[in-house]
Amino acid sequence: MTGNSGKQSQSGAEQPSNIGGQAVRSTAYVTVSSAVTLVLGLFRSIILARLLLPEYFGVVALSTFYLELIGRIINLGLDSAVIHHQGDDEQFLGNYGALRIGLGILTAAVGLALAPLLRLFYPSMPDLAAVTRALALVSCLAAFSQVQEVILRKQLSFRKLAAVDISSSIVMTIVAPVMAWQGAGIWALVAEQASGIAVRAILCWGLLRPWNPRFHLDRSTVKWFWAYGWPVWTNGLVSYLLDRASDFWVGTRLGELSLGYYTKALEYARYPRRVIATPLVTVAQPVFARLQHDRQHLSQTFTRLVALLVRVGLGISVIGLVCAPPLVTLLLGDKWQPMTVILQLLLAYSLLDPLVFAAENLLLAVGKTQALAQVRIWQLGAFVAAILVLTKPFGATGIALAVDLMSLVGTVLLFKAALRVVDYTPRTLFGWPIVAGFAAAAAGVGSMYLIQANGSAITSNPQIELLLQSVGAGASSILVYLGILWVSERRQIAQSVREVKLLWRQSSGSAHDVPGETPGS
Repeated sequence: MTGNSGKQSQSGAEQPSNIGGQAVRSTAYVTVSSAVTLVLGLFRSIILARLLLPEYFGVVALSTFYLELIGRIINLGLDSAVIHHQGDDEQFLGNYGALRIGLGILTAAVGLALAPLLRLFYPSMPDLAAVTRALALVSCLAAFSQVQEVILRKQLSFRKLAAVDISSSIVMTIVAPVMAWQGAGIWALVAEQASGIAVRAILCWGLLRPWNPRFHLDRSTVKWFWAYGWPVWTNGLVSYLLDRASDFWVGTRLGELSLGYYTKALEYARYPRRVIATPLVTVAQPVFARLQHDRQHLSQTFTRLVALLVRVGLGISVIGLVCAPPLVTLLLGDKWQPMTVILQLLLAYSLLDPLVFAAENLLLAVGKTQALAQVRIWQLGAFVAAILVLTKPFGATGIALAVDLMSLVGTVLLFKAALRVVDYTPRTLFGWPIVAGFAAAAAGVGSMYLIQANGSAITSNPQIELLLQSVGAGASSILVYLGILWVSERRQIAQSVREVKLLWRQSSGSAHDVPGETPGS
């Protein structure tokens, strides 16, 4: 390797150090964006939960399920195909834009036609049809926005995407709570989605537009999209059913109130994916695609990503497990207490789901789409069997257990499939974090019981006592967890920090290759 890290090699392929540097800088942008949107989203979620009834969230979740299902059926895995395809010639992008927007309009039309039928199927939910019509129009606008966002991802333009995410989140955080405060009810949740999508579309087609549309449709390119996309379509459809069929099942079998509790618990359980996995994997997928013919560097990139997801995700899950009972009451109010056990059960899903997401995007980036479809079918079979057995005796908590089982099956099978394209050692990835997780959970539960036993002697205010329980249990858990990881893995942590600093300098042009200190050495 030469010091010319910003250029391509003679073979025309980008050098791994340059790709790694781009990934580091892109991850920094996305991490900042995710931190901002996390804070705003969590604040918005708490405010809306306190102002609105749980059943409103159930109705919107059921409407969203049907509309996204229609979109999954009609779309062809086009977004992943664009990222996988090396090159961004005008004709290829023109075909992608025409197909993506055309199918988005068709999705909205089918959603509008479905709305009257939902009124007949769910007579106990009078707002469902009107909400579905409104969200169908929002989904059409989202298709326009998504075209430009995918192109920005392909170009690794994550600074622009970070600006889009932050701007959208700010507007949503203003619009939805204000409408809820003014008594808009369920329409505050519709406005939350509509305002965010509107901002994204305006920015992506205005100031930050990466592509000036020149639409094309030619048979050979459409055939390529179909050949690549049909396994992705199968995987995407089955993945969606695995991810969201529980919304349909809870809403249809148990009603909108139970669905409100379940969908809010699932929202919080997905925070590790939103906060950690989505930013990292969003950057990693195009990097995986560029390294798909370099097994050594691809393996290094994947194992580092998974190692980080495991360590951060397990820490978040343990803290959530021990702190959920007091936090739910403290932040959301007494009316949300029934969701506490559901949330605790879904924390297993919150740990495994980011790992599934990472392995899935690896296989998508390198074109191993058929393996994905097979794994998803196995997951779907396990999920259906579990909900049929567990729903009647356990209700929504049984469905949460079924989701955990489905995630475990997916993690095992996807990581087995990943061995075809990367090399990794399971003990290195999972060993010490599991030990640290059990110890941290024990420390957190012990602290919780001590504070509960002595809380009345400290304060007579029940809100302060709940706060003390949350802080005490959370602090004990995180200190034990981080302490064990630092003692057992401090050398690996220090080496990773050095490598990130090196890649950052290379990507910014401030340093060339350093003899004896190469990424992955």
